[in-house]
Amino acid sequence: MSDPAPLEFDRQNLSRLVRGVDPAAFVVPARIVRRVVRALSANGGAGSRSAHLDGLTICAEEALAVVDRDELGLSLVDPIAETILLLAEPELDDLEAAKPNIILLYLWRSLFHASLHRSFRALNPSEEEIRGWVQSLGALEFEEVRGVLWSDSRLLCREKDDRGVFEEFAATFLELYRFEPRLLRVTFPALLAIEAVAIRLTEWLDAETVFQATRIPGAMNPEIWIAGRDVDRPLDLEAIGAKVPTERREPLFHRLNERAERAEKRGNLVAAAIERVKASAYAAPGKAGRARSAAREDLTKLTLRLKDAIKLDPSELEDLRDALPSLLPGAARGYWSVEARLLYDLQKVRDDHERPIHSFDFRGWLFSFGRRPLKRPLPLLGKQLKTRH
Repeated sequence: MSDPAPLEFDRQNLSRLVRGVDPAAFVVPARIVRRVVRALSANGGAGSRSAHLDGLTICAEEALAVVDRDELGLSLVDPIAETILLLAEPELDDLEAAKPNIILLYLWRSLFHASLHRSFRALNPSEEEIRGWVQSLGALEFEEVRGVLWSDSRLLCREKDDRGVFEEFAATFLELYRFEPRLLRVTFPALLAIEAVAIRLTEWLDAETVFQATRIPGAMNPEIWIAGRDVDRPLDLEAIGAKVPTERREPLFHRLNERAERAEKRGNLVAAAIERVKASAYAAPGKAGRARSAAREDLTKLTLRLKDAIKLDPSELEDLRDALPSLLPGAARGYWSVEARLLYDLQKVRDDHERPIHSFDFRGWLFSFGRRPLKRPLPLLGKQLKTRH
């Protein structure tokens, strides 16, 4: 499929294109999706870390309890489906820098994933069917799937039961199978029969029909996208920056740099480094080198904080510090690349080592009349979490 003619995107245009494919789908700012996720979460804080932030399948009645109709572009009398799909719109810098067909591919991917959730719920498999699927995958393999989805923040608190885990697994697996197949073995390493699982899930959820029905006109063909993503080819930052009009490069540079600074203040050194590498593509010649140096410095800070977490001797620490910056070009490429996953996993190891983990035993404290501690440290859990990453 050839590239479509140049198209200026705005929120209304994106929403119109997506709703032309599926009237139950709404492209909304990411903050609205975050708001709904927090409302759905069993406790307010956990929902904010859910990776459902790129899209959500939800009962319209639940959504309208926290989202106004005008935020969906609806009037008071416009009809609305019983189940709706909320898709987070791309970041503003992505809208300005990426090709239109790639933006539409991103939305097609989000729409496909959300539609699979809808298909799963319409199918409404019995508990016996869910147990059958778990047994066919293998008990240990399914527990690894649960751990992967939870550590990647793809589960809401109320989805940690087997049904919710399997629903998210089916949607994530088929999404990767269609749009990013090389990540399947990286994401679910315990699953050996990848092709067999893909065939069964595709038939069960009629994923081929969903895939074709969610195709957004003008979106790049995923096969062309996959073939064009040579992971061994260095990321050509200058070529990326050259595709953006000169007057837009400076604002993009500052916006990405501000995002990097906010990430660094939150302690998210990997996100800060990746945003700085992206910013260097749009920087003036004198600033590009400084942005890349700052990104390397972020990873140096991460390496130093990993010293105690994974017990590195000085020579190993030096080797890791020299090696990590080579992952940045790949980490800045596309969505959730292998390089980005590795860097974020290392950061999670650091977090699990540095952040004390406690259990709150309110019941025990109450019935012991305060003799048992309300807050108990769990020092061994941190070690277990580190091995998971």
